[in-house]
Amino acid sequence: MDPIRRTLQYINGGRRCFGCGTCAAACRKTALKMEPDPNGSPYPRIDFAACVKCGACIRSCPVNAPDRSAGHDPDFYVVRHVRREIRTASTSGGAFTAFSDTILARGGAVAGAMWTPEFSARHTVVFDAAGRDAMRGSKYVQSDSSEVWAEVKHLLADGREVLFSGTPCQVAALYAFLGDRPANLTTVDFICHGTPSPQIFQAYLRDLETRRGARIVQVRCRDQRTGYVPMRIGIDFSDGTMYSEDCERDPYFRLFLSGILNRRSCSGCPFTRVRRGSDLTIADNWRFPSFVPEWDDNTGVSSLLVNTEHGAELLRATKDLESRKCTLAEVDQYYLHHSGGEHPDRDLFFRAWRKHGFTCAAADFLRPRPLYRRLRSRLLKIFRRFLRPSA
Repeated sequence: MDPIRRTLQYINGGRRCFGCGTCAAACRKTALKMEPDPNGSPYPRIDFAACVKCGACIRSCPVNAPDRSAGHDPDFYVVRHVRREIRTASTSGGAFTAFSDTILARGGAVAGAMWTPEFSARHTVVFDAAGRDAMRGSKYVQSDSSEVWAEVKHLLADGREVLFSGTPCQVAALYAFLGDRPANLTTVDFICHGTPSPQIFQAYLRDLETRRGARIVQVRCRDQRTGYVPMRIGIDFSDGTMYSEDCERDPYFRLFLSGILNRRSCSGCPFTRVRRGSDLTIADNWRFPSFVPEWDDNTGVSSLLVNTEHGAELLRATKDLESRKCTLAEVDQYYLHHSGGEHPDRDLFFRAWRKHGFTCAAADFLRPRPLYRRLRSRLLKIFRRFLRPSA
């Protein structure tokens, strides 16, 4: 079997593919397309009749790319935007807004995820603060980044400064697609919990619309209108009503936090580590009241990992951030070091969703796991271990 076919079959098996779409973007013959699998997550599908075996897909894949993480531990900070209204419009602290304002003021561009009119998450490039503002806030679903790679590459080649914000695997995908680390590129990732199926999120939204009898006009996965704590999801409808529920009661939020919605590659993520591939890493910080109590106003604070000198230069150039240097222990959290592991009921949940829809599947799988399901999950795990093809 030739290397192209063998590599793509392996990636299509799903255990290492991140769904970034760099392989499709790199294919000059458009022989590759990203299509959803039965669970609603994107994977590459290849037309072997159109493939000329050039190897561009292999070279652009972050699975095959060299490790570009820093060879030293980062510097650790807690930071927050100086303006309260920016913090409340952000997920935590407003660090992304401050960094992107610096890049935009220098004539650069910002690439990040925003909602489409249908509230799918999609990576886009913007050149002004208004476009950037649409990127603020968490999107607890995998974003479609397949169309952004070529545009970022073109801007960098033209000498434009670019700030790219995404998951750790998307940052690795960008470096693989570019083949190097240009001096005019700054990358920002975050401590990632996993990338849920886009079609599951759409099913959740459509079920809410059906129950409300109105169209959704705004989605906030981390709604700060009532404060940073507790974490809430907020959804506005066309009839003027609003759905707002905390992370312990909303079914999608609960399923997201459990990890059952994630694509399979998240269970063995190679980017969950302190030494990152990005220039900067942003995350929530829950420990700051113990060492910066004067910041405790329920608007959020960001942990910041400065991974490279390039990232340190951007921090020094950014004027709208308050910062305090701290230790790893003061910014640490589980997903900095560990992937979530595959949820034992993942396959059963997706099967139930395909058969019964989101609401019924969520109600079933948010109850305590019965004994028969625990035993079945254990047996399936054992069978998969023996049946899994070798790389």
